Amino acid sequence: MCTLSYARGEAIYAHWFCNRQKVGCAVERNRARRLMKEVYRLNQHSIREGYHIVIVGRGPLKNATYEKAEKEILYLLRKSKIVDTK
Repeated sequence: MCTLSYARGEAIYAHWFCNRQKVGCAVERNRARRLMKEVYRLNQHSIREGYHIVIVGRGPLKNATYEKAEKEILYLLRKSKIVDTK
C-alpha cells in the first residue's frame, strides 16, 4: 500500500507525500495523498525529530479506509524505528 524512505537529517524534520501515477486518476491520487497527510498529522506527536521522511502511495491506497492506511503507515514507521512505540 505504501513505501517509506527516510534519512537522518538536521534537527528539523521534513516530510513528503507522493503517489505513483499508477494509483489511478488525479482524483484518486489526491485522495490517497490527503489520506497519508491526515495519518501523519494525527500521529506527528509520536514521530521522532531529525528525519526526512518520504511516503509513497501505491495502488491499493486508492481504495483504503483511514484505519487501514493508518495501520500500514504506522507499521512502516515502527519498523523503521522512527516512531515512539506506546
